[in-house]
Amino acid sequence: MLEKIKKFFEFSSKNGLYLFSAYDATREEPSATLLAFHVGLILSIGSLISYHFLPDKLVGPVSATLMFFGMTFVMYRMRNLDKVKLDLDDRSIELEDEHSESEKDKK
Repeated sequence: MLEKIKKFFEFSSKNGLYLFSAYDATREEPSATLLAFHVGLILSIGSLISYHFLPDKLVGPVSATLMFFGMTFVMYRMRNLDKVKLDLDDRSIELEDEHSESEKDKK
């Protein structure tokens, strides 16, 4: 039994786990941010549905779930960013990802 547990942890550390919605096909590798995004989406849908049945008691949990979903969306999108430039004088934000450079090269 202990040997099977060791093999499981060795496989998961070397290859990653092939969980539902945890494998990112665009990068062809396991993605924890994609899994967290899908978990946040499922939790927020469930909490919004339950909010319709008990609106007085679930205001706090629903808002916390929606904030968690928002944070997972931001984390999922931030993984592609290569450059972030904040200019406080001009009040501007400049974001660049790895795909924008390759698209510029094609043109």
